[in-house]
Amino acid sequence: MAGLIEAAATKWGLDTAESVVQKVVPETPSETTNSIRDAIDRAAESFHERYEDRYGGKNTSFLVRKKNVETIIWSTLPGNGPLSGEDLIGEGFEQAEEAPVEVRNEFVELLHEEMRRDRRLGEILERQEQRRKANRHREKLLDEVETIRQATEEEEWFGESVGKDPRSNYLQYLQNIADRFEEDTHSIALDVVPGGKERRREAGSEKYAEKRRKLPEMLEEREALLLTGPPGSGKSVMIEQHLWRMAIEAAAGPIGEKGFCEGQSPIPIYVTPGRGDIFDRIAHALHRDGLGDRTFSEEWVRRALSTGHFFLAIDDANRFARNGLSDILDYASDTQVILLSRDRPQIRREAANHYHVAPLTESQAKSVLRPDLGEETEAFYYQTQRDERLRALARKPQTLQLLASSRTENLWIPDDRFGLYEKAFKSRHRKEEPRGDLLDEAWFKRRLLGGVALDTATSSKSYTLPRPEAHKSINRAVQRLEEEGYDLGAISAPGALDTLERQGQVVADGETIQFEHDRWLEFFAACELVEREDSLGSIAGEEARREIAFFAGALSTIESEIRDKPEFWADFWRRVALLDPFWALTCRGQRKSRYRREDESPVGVQDRQQILNELPDPSEAEIKEAYSAYAETYERLWDIHCPRMAEIFPPHTDGRVGVLVERDLHESAFPGEAHLHGFVEVAPEEPRTHLVDELEYTYHDDGETTPARILASSADPARGTPPAVAALKRLKDTLERALEKDQLWEPAPLLQERAYFEAVALHRANLDSSRTDFPLSIEVDQLRRGLEQLSWASKGKLDPSDRLGTRRKISYSEWLETMEEAEQRNVLTRPLKPPIPPPWTVIPTCDGQPLSDTEIEKLTEWSVEYYETMYQILFELIEKGFPTTKQRFRCFADTFPVLVVLALGDRSEGQVRRPKNKLSRARLGEVWTIQRRDSPEERVEVMTVEDDSEARKLAEEKGTMGVWRTGWSMWFRPSILPLQHGIYRKVRDDLEKLLRGKSPRLH
Repeated sequence: MAGLIEAAATKWGLDTAESVVQKVVPETPSETTNSIRDAIDRAAESFHERYEDRYGGKNTSFLVRKKNVETIIWSTLPGNGPLSGEDLIGEGFEQAEEAPVEVRNEFVELLHEEMRRDRRLGEILERQEQRRKANRHREKLLDEVETIRQATEEEEWFGESVGKDPRSNYLQYLQNIADRFEEDTHSIALDVVPGGKERRREAGSEKYAEKRRKLPEMLEEREALLLTGPPGSGKSVMIEQHLWRMAIEAAAGPIGEKGFCEGQSPIPIYVTPGRGDIFDRIAHALHRDGLGDRTFSEEWVRRALSTGHFFLAIDDANRFARNGLSDILDYASDTQVILLSRDRPQIRREAANHYHVAPLTESQAKSVLRPDLGEETEAFYYQTQRDERLRALARKPQTLQLLASSRTENLWIPDDRFGLYEKAFKSRHRKEEPRGDLLDEAWFKRRLLGGVALDTATSSKSYTLPRPEAHKSINRAVQRLEEEGYDLGAISAPGALDTLERQGQVVADGETIQFEHDRWLEFFAACELVEREDSLGSIAGEEARREIAFFAGALSTIESEIRDKPEFWADFWRRVALLDPFWALTCRGQRKSRYRREDESPVGVQDRQQILNELPDPSEAEIKEAYSAYAETYERLWDIHCPRMAEIFPPHTDGRVGVLVERDLHESAFPGEAHLHGFVEVAPEEPRTHLVDELEYTYHDDGETTPARILASSADPARGTPPAVAALKRLKDTLERALEKDQLWEPAPLLQERAYFEAVALHRANLDSSRTDFPLSIEVDQLRRGLEQLSWASKGKLDPSDRLGTRRKISYSEWLETMEEAEQRNVLTRPLKPPIPPPWTVIPTCDGQPLSDTEIEKLTEWSVEYYETMYQILFELIEKGFPTTKQRFRCFADTFPVLVVLALGDRSEGQVRRPKNKLSRARLGEVWTIQRRDSPEERVEVMTVEDDSEARKLAEEKGTMGVWRTGWSMWFRPSILPLQHGIYRKVRDDLEKLLRGKSPRLH
């Protein structure tokens, strides 16, 4: 299908799409040109999928206008941009509707998302944003000069701005705040803990109660605070409790007759996302609760915040623009600011102090359960702790409350999130007073709520909808139901919306409507998305797409994927997989929960085959189409999400991926079964799928006879499995094998280390097995001649980093392949040296005797170099190996910038000793890994201290996100690669969880 650039080439009379980019930026290298073209085309495709032909087709929309194309291309280059919707002309061709600036901005966001997927373009965009931020700070300094000049007028000016009687206005404002949040005062009091994996985990136990702190205690420090936690963890309730207390205390304290008086409490402001930027929402929040009017300008808000007279709480901060949050923190240096957010990395650095909502303790959990369960609280709590899935749901106050209410209905309780919300909705509906109309029907109410939820998620990233749009949404939902054959009669949209509001399903904020909690919007939107068979790509914002996909994934069944809605699910899983393959695996896991119901059972292999038998046999064209989609999705998955790992993904090439498909091998095979497939590289003009009668069988060195390039023994796409699901499984299996063999993408130092240690292993196995010391420099040609003179070169032995007792054999041919790869990547191989000296070269003797001070000093120097190198490699491996999902790795997001503190152990009476032999380790002390909060320029810093007390002091001074303590020890075995061993110990746990769909960084 022709893309935007190709359409522009046709309009301009140029021969190729590439010539369009070259015409605008003639000096750009071809590789960058291709990246620019692909990013723009994908963004335009997503835009047209979202709006279809509303603003013109691919050849008539405003995007294809010559001036716009030039502006878009120009914005992707260094020194320009970043692009905004105001830079584009909204008029299209052939009477196409003019695109407003909001719509143009949506295209710009799509373009920036695609640019971030490309390493080069992502770096360009990051530099553009940094430059824009620097310009904003320069303008801020000029504004501050004017602010200082007017400082003496500030008090009077503020008083006049809020009305003729500021004291009366202020008291009424405080009363409104107290009334709004009074209900939350009956909720249990939650705690916070310092951000970081270990502290969060420990704080969930009564044993570590001293680590838990109350929110008001944290806010006494008057520094900006970031409070994170997954949806339903109690963030909003916690801050609303605090705002209620502030309003009560402020009303009882001194209040100035005009302006602020000494001792007066700050004005609390509670800000939520909605229409407009952060400054608009602050003005709206003040007016909503009775202070001032709608005429507050951005300049007024900036200047007012600088007075220090406010307490500003920003809920769902992750939905505000990062630049706006930065401005708020800059201008509100004298104002207490707290940001509440889901655990999203893009805003974490905006606050000076990061805290996380603490897990529920046993006593807190029972307090949540007791109002619903009474005497059954103890038994039910222990029931949730015995089941892994129930235990996961019981960790958050919201889902624990839903579990309790579900338990009061009957003995069966759902153990998956979708089932829990589904049952909670039905239970809640049954308790409503009958109205005598269609809203008494649960299915009808669910469809109305689904229509409003999906329209909200489609039109706004803020999860809000203006009331008139909500009325239109209800009318559209009714119209769709009538088109489906339902006779509904007259339905009043305003009346239906008022009913939903009275029942608490939706909440009004002035003229804006939102759901009572984001989770409910995501649940209803997912139900309606599947019901309508709408595209996930229509959802505005990546966060909403992720969460709605999570709920929708639970509705995926074998019947719907194969028979009922195959096209919908094929598109759904393709979009989720391309968005984030790890998240797709998590969503895919939700569908299994749907069979763990009270009245359902899993669909077995025979049931699946029965469904297939009811359908016509797939034609050759359908098989080719399924496999082509499979190969294309597979190629895009690793190209987007693992671009540096082409060598581990068959067909091990950067070229275009195709697939060989062997026809049915047996006459008795079911239709579409027994296809064997293998990936191959194909030319651009060739079809992706090639059907063959029989593939050539070849002998492999692993002792097995398998078809050449064959990767699977069944044709999943041809048997009804969505092509993206089959591609996702192939990606998962490949990464699992690579992780097992320590063969992920290797930065240059790891490749250099592997080449050296393989050479050492071959040398020891073939030329001099008696030597215990090995040179730090190996002459490659000399080793090669020595091995080639042998009639048969024995394999060397290396220990992989995950199982130290299992050895990996290295053949001469494998080492030659390693050397060839190193030379192609310009890695130092002549002479062949390790990136850091092996530890046995520092202390060659292994006798279990105490280490001398000189030996300890040498090992400490070696350790400093080791940890510096290892963490630099870790950062590069994840940042470049997993560029789109790097923040999902805890060892990345919760580590850098990192301070590594080496604390020597007890050296009295020779406690620090050499290893007894090369099968043991030398333990020197402890390693403290601290994520720094002072944002140093160094990505990695390593320090040595005398003991743990000094390390603990540094952790308190510099650390905020994570502090890990591990043993400081080292192996002296020449068959273990020290850097690789350290790297894979960090990566392995996170990647294994991600591949199992456990999602270590997303709730």
